[in-house]
Amino acid sequence: MKNGKSVFEIIVIAILGIFLLAVILYPILTYTEIKEGTLDELHVSAIESVLGYDDGYNELHKIYLDSSKGMKELLTREKLNLPEALLSESNFQPFGLRIYDGSKYVPIDTPDIFDENKKTLMFAHGMGGNAAWENADTYFNSGYNVLTFFWGSFAREDNLHMPAVCDKVWFYDGNLRYVTEPNGEWNSGENINYSVAEMYAAYYTDLLLSHPDYDSQEIIIAGHSYGGMLTTGLLSYLTTAFRSGILPARLLPDRVVLCDPYFMQGVTTRHIRWLNNLKNPDYGGIAYLAYETVQTANKLGISVSLIRTNAIVEYPITLAYPNTTVGSEMMTRFNRSVLYVDGPATGMLGLSESHVYGLVWPALNTCELYDSLNPDEYAYGIFNPYHADYARVGETYSLNYNNTPDNLKDDIITLLNPADTKIYGFVYNDVNGNGIMDERITKHISGAQVVIKNSDNEIVYDETTSLNGYFSYRAKPGEYTVTVTVPEAYTLKQSTYKITVSSGDYFKYSPIAAEEAK
Repeated sequence: MKNGKSVFEIIVIAILGIFLLAVILYPILTYTEIKEGTLDELHVSAIESVLGYDDGYNELHKIYLDSSKGMKELLTREKLNLPEALLSESNFQPFGLRIYDGSKYVPIDTPDIFDENKKTLMFAHGMGGNAAWENADTYFNSGYNVLTFFWGSFAREDNLHMPAVCDKVWFYDGNLRYVTEPNGEWNSGENINYSVAEMYAAYYTDLLLSHPDYDSQEIIIAGHSYGGMLTTGLLSYLTTAFRSGILPARLLPDRVVLCDPYFMQGVTTRHIRWLNNLKNPDYGGIAYLAYETVQTANKLGISVSLIRTNAIVEYPITLAYPNTTVGSEMMTRFNRSVLYVDGPATGMLGLSESHVYGLVWPALNTCELYDSLNPDEYAYGIFNPYHADYARVGETYSLNYNNTPDNLKDDIITLLNPADTKIYGFVYNDVNGNGIMDERITKHISGAQVVIKNSDNEIVYDETTSLNGYFSYRAKPGEYTVTVTVPEAYTLKQSTYKITVSSGDYFKYSPIAAEEAK
């Protein structure tokens, strides 16, 4: 060919082009099939294929599923562009995420205040003025970074304006009024462009992204009353960002603790930005969004625990929908999605006092309190390993104050719905090699086969672990053998386990430690 390339050169270039295209596309195409590994290793498309569950709420679930992906970028505090009057240290209700220094809460920008070698607990208070996590000293001295998200400038509403708090938590086009002076007039909030949940998320991600080596310590987010709803909104934001591929797995929380959470219906014409400007659904509304959020969290291995100590929030979603049957149905579904601790509502404590106790009890409780039914298992408490919380999903407990609300050590938890014995555990990458599952959810292994046989050598359970690496089986008394096969990238420290289930056993915990193949 004149003044051009020869046919041979064109063919070579074409072949090289096809080869390069294949190199580029191969990982993308094959990743859609990969369902083995940890959250750190799995491609977004593989994770999304597992999260696409269908539990009967087809239409609403599809709305959430389609809305909870496609985020383009994470919010930052700078992008929030909040009014200076709101952020001013002279504000009587200082706003934002603050960290405990051993005596007081200080701004998270304080140099050398966040310890990358500690676990982290973040707390959101409820409606009214600013309130910090109870007993911060105990957690601080026990090796926790203790933080509180103060949002009293927005939450300082009265009971007549409770729906306004719900609007502020979820909707950027809601009622975002705020106050910056004691007994001052409300600012209209017209210069606020983000919901409180988005504000919380910006503080959360900014802090953890500024510590890129913080990936081996447990992260707990907790909230009381409307702060429980705010914590659920934060969880929705974080899991959505993760599903969209813009939030690293290490920034997901390991555990969520909802202390007497209260969910109220929001205005159905308003929108949630991080869910692709999702319009608040008429059917179920915020209750539905909370349910979907918890379902997604469970799929990822994040444990969600709920403790109720007050009649006001016994059926929080029912109260939000007094004229329909949606509330009670959705509340039942929601409770089946969490570890549910049910406390007495009358007789010993007044309503307002018991609602506060919903925060005080889990905040002050430590590992000193054990499950009365099984001394080898921790009862509910924030110090418990998150895998113990997760294994108890769907269990309902009764909390007995023993007529001594000021003495927590004699409180008794009783399992209300025992049904056979739960053999459960996780297959996980034992990174530190200590044989104890103290790794984060990002190290749970997907794609491991777990087979359980009874004493007659019959297979009674044969499943492959999903994203959370979790397995569980309800067993009758007898002898059982658990055999595990892990993906090729890993090797097992022990592949077969013998388990004896006796009458009266409620839990048999069997974590399966693996390590990366050499």
